[in-house]
Amino acid sequence: MGLFDRFKKRAEKAVDEEEFTVEEDSIEAEEALIQRRQLMEAMERAKDAPPPPPPPASRHSKKK
Repeated sequence: MGLFDRFKKRAEKAVDEEEFTVEEDSIEAEEALIQRRQLMEAMERAKDAPPPPPPPASRHSKKK
């Protein structure tokens, strides 16, 4: 069993057993909440941003 397979198995087990938890009001909990808030804010900013321009056409894709 490869390293990734072992990690995947442990992660699935942890999710099944809800082991991804921390004590309320702990430093880890506060850090997780801050990180979540930052990620949510970044997602909102990305929604409001204009779409990126299309990639330039390559020489090979133009029809003659």
